[in-house]
Amino acid sequence: MKYISHILLLLFFTATAQSKFNSESFDVTKADLKLKVFEKDSTANALIIREEGNSYFYHKTNGIHSEIIKKLKIFNQNGYDNADVSIVLYKNNEGDKEKVKNIKATIYNIEDNQIVKTKLKKISIFEENYDDNHTILKIAFPKVKAGSVIVYSYKIISPFIFKYKEWNFQEEIPKLYSEYNTSIPAPWEYHVKLVGAQKLSTNETITESFCYQISKYSRTDCVKNKYVMKDIPAFIKEDYMTTKNNYLARIEYELKTYKGVYKKGLKHFTESWETIDNEILTETSFGKEIAKKDKFKNTLSNEIIAISDSLLKAKTILKYVQSNFNWDGNYEMFHDVSIESLLKNKSGSSGEINALLFRLLDDVGINVKPIIISTRENGFITTYYPVISDFNYLIIKAEIDGKTYLLDATSKYISFGEIPFRCLNQYGRVLSFEKGSSWYELNIEDTSLRQYSYVLNIDKDQNVTASIDFETTGYHALPIKESYFEDEEKFINAFKNEYDFVDISNFEVSIKDKTSKKFITKFDVQNTAELIGNNVYFNPILFKFFKKNPFRLQQRSYPIDFGYKDTYIYKIKINVDEAYNILEIPENTNLVLPGREASVLFSAQKTNNEVLLYFKLSFNRATYAPNYYEALKEIMSKVIDIQNNALIVLEKKQ
Repeated sequence: MKYISHILLLLFFTATAQSKFNSESFDVTKADLKLKVFEKDSTANALIIREEGNSYFYHKTNGIHSEIIKKLKIFNQNGYDNADVSIVLYKNNEGDKEKVKNIKATIYNIEDNQIVKTKLKKISIFEENYDDNHTILKIAFPKVKAGSVIVYSYKIISPFIFKYKEWNFQEEIPKLYSEYNTSIPAPWEYHVKLVGAQKLSTNETITESFCYQISKYSRTDCVKNKYVMKDIPAFIKEDYMTTKNNYLARIEYELKTYKGVYKKGLKHFTESWETIDNEILTETSFGKEIAKKDKFKNTLSNEIIAISDSLLKAKTILKYVQSNFNWDGNYEMFHDVSIESLLKNKSGSSGEINALLFRLLDDVGINVKPIIISTRENGFITTYYPVISDFNYLIIKAEIDGKTYLLDATSKYISFGEIPFRCLNQYGRVLSFEKGSSWYELNIEDTSLRQYSYVLNIDKDQNVTASIDFETTGYHALPIKESYFEDEEKFINAFKNEYDFVDISNFEVSIKDKTSKKFITKFDVQNTAELIGNNVYFNPILFKFFKKNPFRLQQRSYPIDFGYKDTYIYKIKINVDEAYNILEIPENTNLVLPGREASVLFSAQKTNNEVLLYFKLSFNRATYAPNYYEALKEIMSKVIDIQNNALIVLEKKQ
């Protein structure tokens, strides 16, 4: 009996082992091939079962070698794209470039319960130019189908010591096991940055003596690291976030110093902000342009120069630049910046337009400073040490009568004191010729608004009519202003088509200033309520702020970043004809996050044949940490429910 129990226990463990992926090695098992879904994420189309990277200095080439091997599972046709691998390679203008060697791959399939192997051939490997500094090597694996497992490996040889190989632990597909090993000789010191919310399961550091040969007679120690992450979820992009590169779990390197072995001394590759400031302001074309005091002052009319009120003068100069110069979509900031070219062509980069704005404001005595930032799509700025390549955009900070204003002239529709949504990305660096640079938090205090206000009337024949006031402010107003003033007729037709379930007439816009902080429209609507038996059913919320809940993930590991604080309001008064009794009105709702960080309030009140509805959704922070996600998802679920089910039921009097 004891013997039988041992047999059953052995069979149980064997069956359990065979029902899971083999993430312990790169050997492919039948379980790897037969399993049709990843139990921890049934939506996954592909899975990295195991991957390893090993980067080290190679003394014969005096460069960095990176050996990479991966084991990839394809679940279905939607995962086929993961079987096309692209490797981005860097090259400089002196002819040095990264190369890929030793590409090997085996594609495993199961046929008639037997494992069938297909080897990668050179015909499936090709390289193409991407831009002046990058090529892309592409690998297309053959015989890939649902269920395939691919084991592939390659080596990247890089002559660029400053560009130590980064490692991406997280991608758009889940991973079971990801390991990265590094070996860095003692003379080289790098800043090492772990990005993302995922945690390392292994983080080991050892020093190996005399591991790297500097010359025929000299060796130096190496610092060796082992980093491991396990059970890494797929990164799923969702609304209200900046670029995914801010959140993907990875390790990045920035060369800090090199200590000479024979010649004593330390060479700094990561410079101080003091050095960077001097380089920007004295050596870049941008720095040289903004230093040209009074050179462009005659661009302004005498009427503008004569304005005595500083705030009015600044507003007038901003409007002048907005109205007379067009942004070409280029973000160029440090190099190829020419105000003379902008004045001649009436079109230029954001750097040129805002450099002109800075120069004109400074020339008329406004206290202004340039701020260099990184746009939302460009990613977060490294604040621990200077990385000049992090910055890609210029805005202006003005101090007028004790108040601070952030300015940008690339859009003809942005208001004084606003910067484009693309600029709302944590921090900027204020540049100063006198005091040196400093960090500045891009914190937008004003709340942006979307609000519908109307009186709705329902007559004895179920006809519903209303006169709507629709108001938007701040960042909600900006895209609407742009669309309306670019093509008024197209805007009105698109609005009517979007809400074709009601008849819209008498459409008016009361704001004529393109740069107004508000945009207000008025229009009339007509519809018919539904009559079922002796009862009338209708939802008085005619225009919905949200079509669906934007928060649909089971778990979100990155912040909810709206960019700005905002509020959504309905103010609705409903006049019901005396031919009806009011049977039902919506239930009241009040959900509030601790500290009133966010809230949704909905109230319905009945007085005789009149119903008053008030709805307010408030996000009182621009950014919420991931631990707020479930609460925000619940709030938005309630918002969708209110919008869709705020039914009023009337009964026809007999």
